[in-house]
Amino acid sequence: FCTIPGTMKPEYHYRFPNPNDFADMIVDLDEFWKPVLHICDAVTAMEGNGPTQGTPKHVGCLIASKNPHHLDVLAATLIGLEAKDVPTIEAAIRRNLTPDSVEKLEITGDWKPFFRDDFDVIRNRNSILFVDGKTVFGRLVQRGMNACLASKPKVKTRACIGCGKCRDICPAHTIAIKNKKAVIDRTHCIKCFCCQEFCPVGAMRMHRSPVAKLLTHGKEGSK
Repeated sequence: FCTIPGTMKPEYHYRFPNPNDFADMIVDLDEFWKPVLHICDAVTAMEGNGPTQGTPKHVGCLIASKNPHHLDVLAATLIGLEAKDVPTIEAAIRRNLTPDSVEKLEITGDWKPFFRDDFDVIRNRNSILFVDGKTVFGRLVQRGMNACLASKPKVKTRACIGCGKCRDICPAHTIAIKNKKAVIDRTHCIKCFCCQEFCPVGAMRMHRSPVAKLLTHGKEGSK
């Protein structure tokens, strides 16, 4: 916030559609601006269809750190996520900016009472891929797996009010309003979920394929 003005935010989504590239860009911003203190309000968190239509969930703590990546490792741990589930944490680990687990952090105060094991979480799809992407065959298989496992924005038609905010914010210009309802052109969608973030009524939902649900069955929330 305040460092990426106006339309620059959706532009970065368009420039870095790959989740790992986008995560590296976020870490680049952290390293460029170098804030002296990072604060996470974790008194009331959110699960489900965030950030505008998620479900509030009480955690009851406030986290502060000089290192944003240390803070993220702890925050992720509190809701049951591992480092490999969060692309920005993975990027920070690769660049030696943070340890890979909360046990390796120096923490003032006891964080364990704030741990919640009942969060509805969606893990990074890369954490369930076991394909070597270095060979030609491996890259082809990985591309196919990514297509099968990738989450996509989906319009909940009954909830859509046809306001056009998703159309106006879409960096790839893949959304149109037809018959007072939003319609997504799948051939050019970059899956940045800007539409979900800005929908005022929660009509844009995160849709996961049956294959992805099957592979992560029992590893995340059921909502």
